[in-house]
Amino acid sequence: MNIQKQNLKLKKVLEKQLFNNRIEELDIIKGVGIILIVLGHLEPGIYLMKYLYSFHLFLFFVCSGFIGVRYEKRKIVEILKGNIKRLLLPYIFWGLISQSIDFFVGKIDLYQAVSNILFLNGNVGWNAALWFLVSLFWADNICAIIVKANKVLQCIIGFLLVVLWFIVANFNLTLPFGLYTFPMAAFFWLVGYWINSFDIYLIVQKSNIYIKIVSMFILLVINTACGVIFNDVISIYHIKYNNIILSIISGVSGVFFWLIFALLIKNNQAKNIIVFYGKNTLAILCTHYFILRLFGVLTQLLVGHDLWRYTSTIKSLIVTLVVIVMYYPVIIMLNKWKHKITALRYLL
Repeated sequence: MNIQKQNLKLKKVLEKQLFNNRIEELDIIKGVGIILIVLGHLEPGIYLMKYLYSFHLFLFFVCSGFIGVRYEKRKIVEILKGNIKRLLLPYIFWGLISQSIDFFVGKIDLYQAVSNILFLNGNVGWNAALWFLVSLFWADNICAIIVKANKVLQCIIGFLLVVLWFIVANFNLTLPFGLYTFPMAAFFWLVGYWINSFDIYLIVQKSNIYIKIVSMFILLVINTACGVIFNDVISIYHIKYNNIILSIISGVSGVFFWLIFALLIKNNQAKNIIVFYGKNTLAILCTHYFILRLFGVLTQLLVGHDLWRYTSTIKSLIVTLVVIVMYYPVIIMLNKWKHKITALRYLL
């Protein structure tokens, strides 16, 4: 009876957090994720690259699915409108800026610029991180329909998504408007939804610290084996999967590793800095390629080499640290502007 009361209390706390659109564990996970994305885009060594790409983008789809329980009773039209504002608007805005730069310096023609903005032929241009917004747009809207079905049908659809994912990867299908990324994105979105709706999150949350630590070690071993040792670097954007089953196992194990990590540091004041970045992932996602491109241009002029594309783990770690630290005062300033200019809330 006490266990039931405890579970009910934890559920009510979680429901309140969902209603307020803020769950600290998810902000921690997203904070870790966005830092690792910047690191991955700086061309670290092959083993670190394999590790990062085995899970870091999956974290964001899982986080979106975790709060997807809100969609069970919401109207699809309402959800669509919200996703257009928070996902498509920033994609179009930053896509236009990115393509305009290459167009005016003569690197691409108008046709290629338009093609990139429309995400045709598996390409969004040099600001490649923007593809994620389109992928999440499809996953969030379509999964909002899926969650209205019963759990058995949801699981069947999850299996079919894996089959569709395999077909896309096997035949290298670059469907227009980024639709080829949907099966993978939707599958991990549903994983996040199931973690919440099947109370897996509550089970993990209630486990004692020793079980958490041992679980993290086991998950790290599984993730390393399936994502680093036996698989190659995966790329959702470029449709590169050496083995989809291994990719799923490494992705899920990586997600649970960082979920437990978030629970362990939740009550530690040191987590505040990670939460800060987790609350501001959109600004970093849309703009960090500008910084990396500038870094490449400057190093080309100064030392004769584009160090952005130079493979080095040490270089990548150092530059990531510098970039993330630089973002801190910039984001504080941007957040002040957001309170004054409503439109900025949807662009950064």
